[in-house]
Amino acid sequence: MMGRLANRLPQWCWVWLACLIAMAVTRLPLIPPRLYYFDSVNFALALRDFNPALHQPQPPGYPLYVLVCRIIATVVQQPEWVFAVAGVLGGSVAATAAKALGDRMFGRPAGWLAAGLLILNPVFWFGGVTNQVRIYLAAGSTIVALLCWQAWNRCERKWIYLAAASLGLLAGFRPEFALMLAPLFVGAVLRRRRRWSDYPGTLLCLLVCLSLWLIPTALQSGGFSHYLGSVSGYVSDQFRDSSLVFGARPQQARLMFGNALLWNFLGMISWVWCLCFLLDRWFLPFETAAFLSVWFVPPFLFQALIHVADPDQTLSTVPVICLLGAASVQAALRRLGNSAWRTAAVLLVIAAVNVYLFLGKPPKIVRDANYRTVHLVGSRVDSIFTSLERMQEKGPIQIVLMGSMASWRQVGYYFPDVPVVVVEQGEPSSAWRMVGNKRLPPLPRDPEIALDPDRTIVFLPPDGAQWEQRIQQSVSASRVGHLLYVPARHGMHFSIDGLPFGVM
Repeated sequence: MMGRLANRLPQWCWVWLACLIAMAVTRLPLIPPRLYYFDSVNFALALRDFNPALHQPQPPGYPLYVLVCRIIATVVQQPEWVFAVAGVLGGSVAATAAKALGDRMFGRPAGWLAAGLLILNPVFWFGGVTNQVRIYLAAGSTIVALLCWQAWNRCERKWIYLAAASLGLLAGFRPEFALMLAPLFVGAVLRRRRRWSDYPGTLLCLLVCLSLWLIPTALQSGGFSHYLGSVSGYVSDQFRDSSLVFGARPQQARLMFGNALLWNFLGMISWVWCLCFLLDRWFLPFETAAFLSVWFVPPFLFQALIHVADPDQTLSTVPVICLLGAASVQAALRRLGNSAWRTAAVLLVIAAVNVYLFLGKPPKIVRDANYRTVHLVGSRVDSIFTSLERMQEKGPIQIVLMGSMASWRQVGYYFPDVPVVVVEQGEPSSAWRMVGNKRLPPLPRDPEIALDPDRTIVFLPPDGAQWEQRIQQSVSASRVGHLLYVPARHGMHFSIDGLPFGVM
């Protein structure tokens, strides 16, 4: 019976199943116990109410990712695991597409190598554990590249139409991805001489697929003008501190450029030594090298000059490096004679280096894409929230958030009924109040930050003994777990590092 099933299913189904199992085994045991990022909470809120205007999720909205997660949520209840499953599914699709592209570019062994290098890539691994929406950068990029490669090398019109449809539709997972891959798509269109009558149909196909997600998203945000305004404001807010184009300082721009280089080529560390066996011979055909360049350079320039803040924001280009690695390793193995033990040794070394880069204790320069950082932040936030839950069991609490590792978005999500005072810039005028991620009306101007007398005050300051000492000296705060707390009483007045508080 299994033999009949194996014969009936297409080969790509078995490839996808193998990639799915590899993704599940390597990602699911490492998922943090709480939502890891500020943006992760935005997506969790979007599972109930999709509205980019309210940052549920943040602009530009990622509507297809939210749709996929809502489908998963019909089976999986916890948002943390909804996103984990979405990451496994998206990662398996990306690896399957990389395998198919490697097959067509360099042959079947290179296809398997490309899939393996992508699955074990530290940046891809990092995204699958922490911020799974960015896994769809890799999935969308490899799918569009696969279809563009078919259009690049074949004359059939169907491939260019499929490439147009995939570019427009998959941008619903990460809208900026359509802009970054547009040069590759245009190159595929112009690569073969086509009739002018083909171009309007191709453009129409692209626009129709874009509209399938863009129009509903804009309407859900209050209309196109409101949607474009929120996107513009969000882009300016995110890019201004790192991009020269948006007014950042040269030092910050240089740092972003260096991060783009580092995070793109981090996985190359595991196989770059294979190039030593290929110094006397160029192993990439010109057409393949040109295609990979058009795929890689425009998105990389966007990352390096416009915006990249986290390692996994480079995942639209990381598959290119994995394919290049697959071709390099395959060529090196051929030069070494393709003996079984040499092949096994080379593959084992490559896998071990990638595993070490993500799970080991590598140099500080690659720490941003390392699981030790994920574990440190995840365990710290979980311990803070566990302590808050214990405090809440003893009676009503209020939280003073002063720059803790736990963001106000996370606090509001996990403690929706607890009033929170957020002090953002270390001065009373910057303080604001919320309950359940909803801002409350501002209090009348007052020299002190007002607190509730009927609740225990729980402080979440920045990490460090210095801050704990300041709080304890100011209000004789007690300690429970990772928290400092003090019962409030009428007429209480105190000041912490120049911040005046009063219980009214």
